[in-house]
Amino acid sequence: MVAGTISPLIAGMWLDRSKAFRKSTLIFFVSVAVAIFSFAISLNYANMFFTTLSASTYWFCVASVFIVCYEHAVELTYPESEVMSSGLMTGFSSCLLKLIIGDRVLIVRII
Repeated sequence: MVAGTISPLIAGMWLDRSKAFRKSTLIFFVSVAVAIFSFAISLNYANMFFTTLSASTYWFCVASVFIVCYEHAVELTYPESEVMSSGLMTGFSSCLLKLIIGDRVLIVRII
């Protein structure tokens, strides 16, 4: 929980200083992939410390990805307001998730 709270602050401060939106998006996506891979590997071992550390690292990276993606979307749609671009991004992602999950639930009910 602490990792997910601190990481957006660090990501936001880094984006404000560096203005490297595309590079930071790539860095955070790669860090999420590495963190989830290490978490998957840690589940095979009985070491609770490594599992907890890899889960914290994963949430540290995931919480930062949301901030970086929203800031990148705002920069890509500059003439529009920040509220409009983030609202559209949230709305489309919610609709897409509902379509994906809704279809799978429908398929499970048919089978």
